[in-house]
Amino acid sequence: MKNLLLFYLIILISSCSPDKLSTSDSIDLSKSLPGLASDFIESFEYMLVNYSDSLPIVQPYMLVAYEDLIFIEDQSLNNIFIIDRHGEVKNIIKSEGGGPKQFQYIDDFQIEENKVIIKDTQLNKFIAFNFDGAFLYEEPASNKALNFFSSDKFKLHFFNNRLNDGEYNFVKEGSNGEILNQDYPAKRKYGGKILSLENSFIIDNFEDQLFLNIPFSYDVAFFDLNGNLKRIKTFDFGRSSLTDDMRLIYKNGEFTDGRKSESYSYVEYISKFFAIENKYFMFLANGKTESHLVFLDREFNVLNQYKKIENDIDGFSLINFPRWQTHNQLIQRLTSNTFLNNYLKNEEKMREQFPKAKIHEFVEKNRYKLERDWLVLIFWNLKK
Repeated sequence: MKNLLLFYLIILISSCSPDKLSTSDSIDLSKSLPGLASDFIESFEYMLVNYSDSLPIVQPYMLVAYEDLIFIEDQSLNNIFIIDRHGEVKNIIKSEGGGPKQFQYIDDFQIEENKVIIKDTQLNKFIAFNFDGAFLYEEPASNKALNFFSSDKFKLHFFNNRLNDGEYNFVKEGSNGEILNQDYPAKRKYGGKILSLENSFIIDNFEDQLFLNIPFSYDVAFFDLNGNLKRIKTFDFGRSSLTDDMRLIYKNGEFTDGRKSESYSYVEYISKFFAIENKYFMFLANGKTESHLVFLDREFNVLNQYKKIENDIDGFSLINFPRWQTHNQLIQRLTSNTFLNNYLKNEEKMREQFPKAKIHEFVEKNRYKLERDWLVLIFWNLKK
């Protein structure tokens, strides 16, 4: 009898223990409601990135904030711009060729104290520079993974389904290149469905962890700071969820094989996932027209869901998702002419309702460059 009770006790304890790979309860997007920016945003800051005409940022893509600096990858010219918090360019790490101490292409980059580490899979190497642009070192890359996180003791790689069947998306290597761990098998048939990442591995200091939002999935991978997988969090969007097979023929809110969607729309993947202080922020599109922001606590319980956010702080329309994060901000990007056209369209109403808003001074100060093709960053300063 005691043995039988012990057996059931073990089963009960096991069933209550968190699994390494786990799923969430369903998030019902029909419960998303309109909201106000002031519900969760303290203020907005606007920055014009003041690069030169002779060397512009043609296609901004990855952005990493580090202390008082911001590092922006130009995906077109493969340069990294180092700017201060006033938008002034402090330095540019340039793509200059395929020789020693040079790189041609930026697959991913990581920022450490006075160090920029770049991975170039075309040249099969990692290369590092200091913030002044001086060459530090280069070393061979052991694989073609596009995203990485590097430390003195290990490198963690993400392959983005670019593997043969049966291989893994996450590979942890030791300092001598030996494989220490492999996790998250590559999806069958997904080798050609690639989404380049604007955010690589993000350090979450609140939980002492790393995380990566996995493209073409509802999965977010969480690692400890030693590069060991803690869990894959799989979100469920109920009737708005796609199966893996359905996602292969679904793009930009419609099926590519000509079939008609049912009376509801689908979430193709989680567009952005961020961690700031004690909350997670998830942005996603449901079909062609619905955009959603979901707030979660650190146990992945939904705190709030928004499907439209009215800017009651300065009146400027929030016309797309934030793309990046700092330790306490979300960062949105717009081309300057899109920004200016949106402002001018609503200027009369904005000046009437928000006459002291800083956005008016920003436009007046930068009007000349805003009329041209420059880059504007909008910082969402979040409430604590």
